Amino acid sequence: MSMMRSGRCPPLFLGSTAVLGIGVLLVAHPDPAWADDVRPGSTVQLEELSVESTGAPRGVVPAYAGGQVAQGGRLGLLGNTEAKKSPFSITSYTDTFVRDQQARTVSEALSRDPSVRATQTTGAPFDSFSIRGFPAGEGTSGEIAFDGVYGVAPSFRVFTDYAERIEVLKGPSAALSGVSPNGAVGGVVNVVPKRAGGDLTRVTLDYGSVARGGGQLDVARRFGPSREWGARVVGSLHGGDTPFARQSETTGVGALALDYQGERFRGWLYLLAQTDRFDAPLRPFLLKAGVPVPRAPDGRLNLTQRWEYSDIDDRGALMRLEYDLTDAVTLFADAGGAQTEVQRYFQSAPTILNARGDTTSTPQFYAMGIDRSTVDGGARARFDTGFLHHALVVQASAYNEDTARQFPAGRGAYLSNIYALRLAAYIPPPITAGRPRLSDSTLSGVSVADTLSALDEYILLTLGVRRQRPAAGRGAQLPGQCRNAELRLRQERDHPGGRPRGAAVGRRLVLCQFHRGPEPRRRRPAGGEQCRHDPGPLCRASGRGGGEARSRPDRWHVQRLPDHQAEWRGEPRHPELRPDRRAAHQRAGVQRLRRDHPGAAGVGRLQPARRRSHPNRCRRQSRSRADRGAGRAA
Repeated sequence: MSMMRSGRCPPLFLGSTAVLGIGVLLVAHPDPAWADDVRPGSTVQLEELSVESTGAPRGVVPAYAGGQVAQGGRLGLLGNTEAKKSPFSITSYTDTFVRDQQARTVSEALSRDPSVRATQTTGAPFDSFSIRGFPAGEGTSGEIAFDGVYGVAPSFRVFTDYAERIEVLKGPSAALSGVSPNGAVGGVVNVVPKRAGGDLTRVTLDYGSVARGGGQLDVARRFGPSREWGARVVGSLHGGDTPFARQSETTGVGALALDYQGERFRGWLYLLAQTDRFDAPLRPFLLKAGVPVPRAPDGRLNLTQRWEYSDIDDRGALMRLEYDLTDAVTLFADAGGAQTEVQRYFQSAPTILNARGDTTSTPQFYAMGIDRSTVDGGARARFDTGFLHHALVVQASAYNEDTARQFPAGRGAYLSNIYALRLAAYIPPPITAGRPRLSDSTLSGVSVADTLSALDEYILLTLGVRRQRPAAGRGAQLPGQCRNAELRLRQERDHPGGRPRGAAVGRRLVLCQFHRGPEPRRRRPAGGEQCRHDPGPLCRASGRGGGEARSRPDRWHVQRLPDHQAEWRGEPRHPELRPDRRAAHQRAGVQRLRRDHPGAAGVGRLQPARRRSHPNRCRRQSRSRADRGAGRAA
């Protein structure tokens, strides 16, 4: 259940309402004596107005109708951008979508995204993804961004209790967000944390599976004379048996978000803690070489023993600051970090030995500590140069990760079967003292981006350059694919400049055609006759009938296409046209263009149909019959 509290309107809004209300009453009241009571300079006492707002918190892109998907998301250093203005593919799922799907983790929430696939089985103690066919989150570094920053979100599983939005930026994004801690190239998953948008009190109770239940408390309040202070607290606890045999899970989440929204200064502070404890976690299978794939076992079967477990604790914090030097220049800075403690004892993956389904498993003890820190800062500026509007961003960032791990060899193995579980006696783990350092990496970079827009942002061009440098500490190595990035940088030390990136966006562009040669014949319609599509100079009439025809010398010509041929990434010009016939309508428009304007040497690449070469008679129409005959003879 939820409860929304209303707030008073700002003075500016009250003043506008007062003027509107007086105007309506003066028109509706026919008695002129009442109007004489309202004299210039007099004071009018209005009743107090109460307005309830359900808008999104500041810093979050509004959602579409229905509240399931947002109209845009965060594009790294470019900040929040509408999807229709973004040169990249981005999808942003709202908190309403997550609650309607009853998704507990980010992996479950993204199960409906066509570009994202979960690569870990349900019931596993950690999540990983495949974005556009490329792995993400496979290592221990944690490749899910928290409010656009790496190094704050938990490393293995991210719960949705504290997520206001779950954004998926698809495609290579190192130029926007920097190099991923583990080298993912398919895209970025970003979690936008919950913050106090308005007063809210929500208590949620849930029950599922055989004996699993829990609850969540979500409270948000705004304080201060202008409600500039905000606080939001989220806490949840779930536990019980899962649908898999002998498996149980207990999870606890606590999150606190504080913010201040002043006239020029803004600040946010996020604190996060979560724990995830599994008994008998589920693991994938491996096949021994030469063994055929056996028939599928019961989906509820779990080969992990009761005494195998996984305990993961995460803590993180992030502070964000913004200050407006002027109305067009803003300074920003972020600082945060996280700690992850892992202790688990189970087999990595049971190996299937034969077609009967016999397996062998070797449990291994695994203890790891991961310390991450991140810091970045920069400036945003908006200015105009002529008819171009610029949105310039300059940013410098640094990410550090220090990993220590204890991973001794397994002490014994046990046998089982994927169709009939065999219980095994407890095997003590070989725990040793200390955790040697595994990796110590630093990812630093400097980036500059400028988004140029014109024609009321109908045309946008983003240009940027980023200088990224991964480095490893003494006695350690870079994690995952970052080692390959370091080798590439060493090979390019003679070229220290960053690599430039660029992208362009056009919204409902006007299509034009370019051709060289005599201008297409045109005539003045006779007897009130009009062109079939457009009375413009590009219309080519048949030449028969009245009217004056003329041509111009050989030169380049640029003409705008008629509206019915310029439908691209927009709504059709004919509202009555059904969506399933839109493509056929566009193809027919292009065919009419080629028939009525055969003198055009080509059409811009944004036309909605495949380019085809014009017939020879169209390309050679400017030649005389003698020229064509000589050309064929040659």
